[in-house]
Amino acid sequence: MSQEKPAERVSASAPRRYKAAPLIATITVVVLVIACAAEGYLIYLKQLQIVSGSMDSEVIKGELTKLQTNLEQANRSVTRYGDLVGYYDLGELEEKVRDAQPPSARGYITKLETDLQVMATKLDGLQRERDTLKKDRDKAFAEKTAAETTFREELGKADQQVRQLEQDLKNEKAAHTTAVEDLQAQVTEWKGKYEKSKSDYEEVRLRHDLEQAKRQFASTGQAARVFKDFLYRTLESWSRSRRVVGKAEYLPKGANPRFVVTSLSPTRWPAQTLYEQEYCGRGEMENRIKEQQLWLFADRTSASTMRANQLRLWLSSVAYTLMLALRRVGLKGTELARAQCGTIRTKLLKIGALVRVTVRKVWVSLSESFPYVSVFRRVYAHLRSQCPVRLRC
Repeated sequence: MSQEKPAERVSASAPRRYKAAPLIATITVVVLVIACAAEGYLIYLKQLQIVSGSMDSEVIKGELTKLQTNLEQANRSVTRYGDLVGYYDLGELEEKVRDAQPPSARGYITKLETDLQVMATKLDGLQRERDTLKKDRDKAFAEKTAAETTFREELGKADQQVRQLEQDLKNEKAAHTTAVEDLQAQVTEWKGKYEKSKSDYEEVRLRHDLEQAKRQFASTGQAARVFKDFLYRTLESWSRSRRVVGKAEYLPKGANPRFVVTSLSPTRWPAQTLYEQEYCGRGEMENRIKEQQLWLFADRTSASTMRANQLRLWLSSVAYTLMLALRRVGLKGTELARAQCGTIRTKLLKIGALVRVTVRKVWVSLSESFPYVSVFRRVYAHLRSQCPVRLRC
């Protein structure tokens, strides 16, 4: 009986071996096709990833990463099933099928078919994802192209506007230059008219007086002044005639006419007195203020407190009062009687001297070559006559 069983098993399994061989070959071919398709799809995905990288889209990069992960999982599955087919070659599969019982062989074939269906389903899913990513890539590329086209159009419009603004600015600049030139021409024309009218007015009103002053200058060689008093009224701006004092002066540089309009009575204020004392006195007042600021440092109020600046101004005012007294009393009748404070300080007060200190006295020896020694002696005599206390020098 032991010898009959192998023969019966061989005869019983022979039909199944010829029946299972095409199925196993089919499975092997399908697995190889799936592996080749997955490998080619992986190359396509790499190319797609390069294209997506050049497009610089974050959405496509995320989808590519996700698809790469799914493809790796599918690749591992294909590799696992390929290893399975490679491990069980056809001869060994035939031998296993031949040696196995009919239910076991059918279960093994059913399992292989189920695995193939699962792999085919995964492959279809990967293909759909590939198509979706391809559509997204095409959409992103189209959006990028549209955005670039729109940007180029907007940039072209902006460039055109800039060129238009530059042209408008150039036109406005040219118009402004023309307007400025016209205004300058008008100003020059009005200046010419003003000088002509002024010369005409001087020639009409002070013509004889200027000739008289010129003759006096020619005879004496010094500045000559001739004053004239008359009434004058403008064409529109003045409602009535007003008194005008004219000064016809001739200097080494030429004629120097001046006019002063006033409402003061000519009987109380003659022309020369009004001009030289009343009118010129205003300028003399400004000169005295400037004199204190420049030579007696009345403008040095740079202290940090108000009281300190006030004290500085008081000291400057006291110094100016002493200078006035010196000029009025001490320098009376001298060549420095009308000198400014700076001139008095330089020529009269800043004198080089030799100082000697003894037990009882301090000796100050002035220089004998002092150029203004005569003025200094007269000043000393004037002050000594006005001082109740005897001065000893």
